[in-house]
Parts: sequence; structure tokens; C-alpha cells
Amino acid sequence: NTVSVAYELPDLDIRCKLLNELGERLIKMHNGSALQMISKADRSADRLVAIILETLPGFRDYIDPATSAGPQRSDDWASIVERSPQLVHFYKRAQIATADLWAAMGRGRTLIDSSTLSCCNF
Repeated sequence: NTVSVAYELPDLDIRCKLLNELGERLIKMHNGSALQMISKADRSADRLVAIILETLPGFRDYIDPATSAGPQRSDDWASIVERSPQLVHFYKRAQIATADLWAAMGRGRTLIDSSTLSCCNF
């Protein structure tokens, strides 16, 4: 007996765009390898957060206090910064991703040094 429950995944078009972006950027910037991207951080959680932000525009959450616009994401980073240098940036998504990678890869035996995870404490 199989129970079928209809569930519509919210923001499916945005999720598909972000998954495509992930694949395209890993290929373009890290030879298609997430492990290569992680290893470029040289075991530093801070550097991995920066690499994630550089590589994946979908992780660049911000709010523009001048317009009271809620959290935004954009891949047109240069024009956003030029238009509104007073943006407040949130890097929680990149920090959570870094902490999740550390946990998923075996904690102390990973490509991320646990002593550098202070940027990811909540």
C-alpha cells in the first residue's frame, strides 16, 4: 500500500536556478569539483565562507535599509554594491554550509580545521 501525498515544493524555479548555478560555477571555477573548492580554503572556515560567497551568488543574502527591502539574493553583485553601498550583508547561508560540510565530512578529520569554525557559531 502506497500513500500518495501531493506536495508542491515552494520556489521550484528559484531552486532549479540555484542548482544550475552551483553546477556551472563549480565547473567554471573549481574544475567541477566541490572537494577542490573546499580544499582551496586551506582548512580555514573563514576562507571557505569567502570562497562560497565568491563562487555562489545565491549565498549572498543582503538587505537594503534605504529601501527597506527584505532579504535579497542576486548574481549581479557589482551593480548592487554600486547602487547601494549601505547594504547590510548576511553570510549565514555560507556559514551554515561551511558548518554542514565540516559535520558531514567527519568533523575533526576533514578538510576544514575545527579551530577556524568560530565564524559559523550561532
